[in-house]
Amino acid sequence: MPSTTKRLLNLFLRAATLASKFALIFALAKFLEPAEVGLYGLVAATIGYCLFMLGLEFYTYSMRELIASPPHAQPSILRDQIVFYLFTYALFLPPLILLFMGDFLPWMLVCWFYVLLILEHVAQELNRVLVALSLQLEASIVLFVRSGAWGLALIPLMWATPSLRELHAALAAWSIGAAAACALGAWWIVRKFEVQNPKPIDWRWIKRGVRIALPMLIAALAIRGLFTFDRYWVEAIGGLDTLGAYVLYAGIGNAVISFLDAGVVVFFYPRLVSAARTNDLLGYRTAMKSLRINIILSTCLLTTLAFSAAFFIVEWLDKPDYDENFHLLAWILAAMLIYGLSHTPHLGLYAQGRDRTLVLSQLAALVTFLISAIALNDSLGVTSVPAALCAAFAALYLWKALAYKEMLRELNVST
Repeated sequence: MPSTTKRLLNLFLRAATLASKFALIFALAKFLEPAEVGLYGLVAATIGYCLFMLGLEFYTYSMRELIASPPHAQPSILRDQIVFYLFTYALFLPPLILLFMGDFLPWMLVCWFYVLLILEHVAQELNRVLVALSLQLEASIVLFVRSGAWGLALIPLMWATPSLRELHAALAAWSIGAAAACALGAWWIVRKFEVQNPKPIDWRWIKRGVRIALPMLIAALAIRGLFTFDRYWVEAIGGLDTLGAYVLYAGIGNAVISFLDAGVVVFFYPRLVSAARTNDLLGYRTAMKSLRINIILSTCLLTTLAFSAAFFIVEWLDKPDYDENFHLLAWILAAMLIYGLSHTPHLGLYAQGRDRTLVLSQLAALVTFLISAIALNDSLGVTSVPAALCAAFAALYLWKALAYKEMLRELNVST
């Protein structure tokens, strides 16, 4: 297949995956009761957070090692990574039952939770390995099967078959999609390597990877916590019906960030990293100026379009819970606007390797969220949660912006 065709197909698959994810949440809001939508959002957010516990961000180390290694050494790296994940499974999977024992999630979903958590983690890691092995098209296909295809198949089935309009059908379709993605990814990876005599497990390599990945894990848990703890907080204050509305509007807000990442960030990231690594300060300054303008314009445009489109979406859904909680959308979009703007200093710092600053800023954001949600709870009720997100992302933006300016002074660069 010609390289141009591969790139276009790759872009199409990623765009289709993104579009199908948001089409699914709108379809679920239409066909399921708000309480079921809320529970679906709670399960999805919890699984997304627990993925970090299973993976410990080890891929940030292992994928660099895989890329830099010759083909004959790559199977051993993958084997050692599997050994590490078996250890994390044994360590973290059993305690997660406390989510059900503590009534954070209902017992009727315990099997779905564990099945989906394992399948999602395996599919995620296989996707990363495919990218590291320069099998980008195959990685996009796996991602589409895992996150897009099953949703596109489920929507017409729910429309045509009323008996499928329930939460378990959605979770079953998700499981099938994740399992198919695992099978595809594993097949492509196994095909790439010949059978070799296994080398001993490199425990020192694994320990070194854990030490390197740990700071990134802390940062990831902090920022992901904002998009997980908010769901539990809303459910505790307003119940599952209100959470259903919040999940829908959070999905609209997440669309803003997803399109910002896909349409702006992905194009500037390689330029910034390349300029930083080659000490090209002029190229770095030029890219940062262009990035700032693009992010400001794109974020403002996307949030405006999202808010306008939401009026028609809520009217189409025709369910009181979404209409009564429409005010939450304004707060969520305000939070996403601030978060989107914080991408500029974030990328500037990341390109220069200021990982410690990024970790501290994300920890500060999580602390700000928790303090703000508690302080505003009595006066704002459910609205305290998205308001706390606004405060958290404002703290995140301020921390990164100040650190970015200080870094520029150190580099003697003006932007």
